[in-house]
Parts: sequence; structure tokens; C-alpha cells
Amino acid sequence: MSAEDKEAHADSWFLERLDSGLYNLQNVDVVLAWLIAEDDGARKKITSSLADRDEGLGDIGKSLQGRLDGMDADAPDEKDTRDMLSTLMGFLQ
Repeated sequence: MSAEDKEAHADSWFLERLDSGLYNLQNVDVVLAWLIAEDDGARKKITSSLADRDEGLGDIGKSLQGRLDGMDADAPDEKDTRDMLSTLMGFLQ
């Protein structure tokens, strides 16, 4: 494998790891949004924990919006997921 091929492979691997991290972060944010929607005590605790890091519910909303933006708007099999994300985002207002 040439040096160029090794570098391209390393770049590809790095981007794959970044994508995996983003996907996991978005999944965690979906779980947090569900907790916020379902439990006022959880909402207070999550809001407090985010404030400790100079973040807020808007940051979770941005993550969910990013996931929503990455979905195919015309794919019928993703409609339920898009609806769920949109509804959860409403609870983050």
C-alpha cells in the first residue's frame, strides 16, 4: 500500500469514526428529549446538568434538527421517525 493509499485510508477511517460519534450523540439526544417530554423532574435535572456545561435544551434541539435534516424527506419508511423527531423538538421549546 502506497503512502497516499495509507493516508486516504486513515482519512476515511477518521471520517467513519466521526460519523459514528455523531450518530451516537444524536441517539443520546433522542433519549434525553423523550425523558424531557415524559417527566418534569427529568426535564429539570437535564436542564440543570446542561446549564453546568453552558448548554441548554436548544443544543439538544439542534442535534435533533441535524438528524432530521440528514433524513430523506421523500422516503416513506422514514416518515414515522421524522414525525417523532419533530414532536420531540416541540418539547424542547
